Amino acid sequence: MPAIQLFFPFRFELPDAFTGALEPNNLLAGATRMFEGQIIGPTSLAIYKDWIYAGTAGGAVWRGNLRTGNASRIAKINNEMCERKPWDSSLCGRPLGVRVDAGGVLYFVDAYLGLHSVTFDAEDRVQLTPLLSLEQVGGRYMGHLVIDEKAGSNGGHMIYITVASSKRDVTQWTAMVIEPDTTGFVVQYDTGSGQWAIIWDKLWYPTSIELTDDRTALLVAEFSSRKVLKYYIRGK
Repeated sequence: MPAIQLFFPFRFELPDAFTGALEPNNLLAGATRMFEGQIIGPTSLAIYKDWIYAGTAGGAVWRGNLRTGNASRIAKINNEMCERKPWDSSLCGRPLGVRVDAGGVLYFVDAYLGLHSVTFDAEDRVQLTPLLSLEQVGGRYMGHLVIDEKAGSNGGHMIYITVASSKRDVTQWTAMVIEPDTTGFVVQYDTGSGQWAIIWDKLWYPTSIELTDDRTALLVAEFSSRKVLKYYIRGK
């Protein structure tokens, strides 16, 4: 027999009117479409100087030039089998979270294939380096990351990563919501030493993660619970 799930009523009161920050606007009507027809399914964006980076369907990370409007693939960590089935993330991988540090080093997490870094030499050649796998941390689905620069050992960074589930991969996200799946966690990875640790667990499908402006806490979006949670890494 399946385990019995307990549900508790929750009521959210809607405002009488959408005012202030909630007031409707037409700002997006003036937006410019970029790289249309060049990339498929961009997820997560990071900007460094004249470049914008995104993970895409098909398992690749792309870089777009904000001045010229041209985009090119810079990294792909799975084989070419998915060229015929770019929608099949189990074949292609799926880069989801993308960040760039102050020195231009790109870090990204793939839902299936873990944390990687991308560096560029003087001739703009790419060096792709695997850093942390899902098998190492005991997860099935990496979601996003944030960089606490120079907070690691030996002058390195501390990277915080959401692992959405230890039971299901990205194709099973609806089951994660319905169950609900509470096996998500946050991993801390030190680029200076290569050491990692799980610092926060029992999360309900954690997706996005951000560092507060004062660098004292992490903010994590729990998709299933519709909450933003705060976790202090300094101070409290």
